[in-house]
Amino acid sequence: MHVISASRRTDIPAFYSQWFMNRIRAGSCLVANPFSGRIHRVSLNPAEVIALLFWTRNPAPLLPHLDELERRGFRCAFEVTLTGYGRDLDRDGPAPERVIELIRRLAGRIGPEFIHWRYDPIILTGQMTADDHRRRFARLCAALAGNVRGCRISFLQLYRKNRARVEQAAEQGGYTYGYIPVGSVAPPRRGRELSVEERRELADALGEIAASHGIPVQSCCSELLVNPLSNVHQAHCVDRNVITALRPDLELDLKPKPTRAGCGCYASIDIGAYDTCAHACAYCYATRDPAVARAYLRRHDPNAEMLGA
Repeated sequence: MHVISASRRTDIPAFYSQWFMNRIRAGSCLVANPFSGRIHRVSLNPAEVIALLFWTRNPAPLLPHLDELERRGFRCAFEVTLTGYGRDLDRDGPAPERVIELIRRLAGRIGPEFIHWRYDPIILTGQMTADDHRRRFARLCAALAGNVRGCRISFLQLYRKNRARVEQAAEQGGYTYGYIPVGSVAPPRRGRELSVEERRELADALGEIAASHGIPVQSCCSELLVNPLSNVHQAHCVDRNVITALRPDLELDLKPKPTRAGCGCYASIDIGAYDTCAHACAYCYATRDPAVARAYLRRHDPNAEMLGA
């Protein structure tokens, strides 16, 4: 049996809910390994699926299908991203007020214990300071209190895939941004590396704000930020506690399976595909070029066996 992750690589609920439901009804899908290209079949038979974990900015298109998923024997949890940034960074995503409404609806439908809010990546610029984040985060905490199990945070990491778009947004906005370097990416012209002290100070502040609203904060892929005294804990985005709460009927032997350094996730199978998410977020690590993703979405066949084909 396995946990299905749908998906770190793209926003299946927002753009591919019909494809997903077609594959659920068919009982399987095909997935291409993003590194080797090798294609393999993944069972979506409810007898073989422990739980479905959805990662999304916009769960609305999937909501009408929750009853069917439940009837078929599936149990679901959600990771919903909500930052409240401007259109220079979050160009095509839903408005924050809409996401808040959807999270509340989802909490009423499946329970807040199966919803995590993602406030990530955190981006610091001259126009978006640590104080700005504190104020924005406090407003979002007040709006989401009682509707989420917790909040995952992380800071902007710069990859080859997202560097050009982040740099372009900074150029157009006339600002310098802070980032965490990943791999051998050379320092960008408009970027500066965030110090550990900067990250810790803001993470502690966000943890304390969230604590006042009863929301635990978890640091994704950065143990340096973990500080239980400030309500900042280690994140497990594919979370053993959530999955076991979803499936009290099963004796589960879940194993850790990190996807990168510092990751606390447990094993899951991702059925998404890179370069297919059309939200056009400037900092996205999963899409090289939003135009490529939009072109794929236009030609996408919801009856196909796999995404990205």
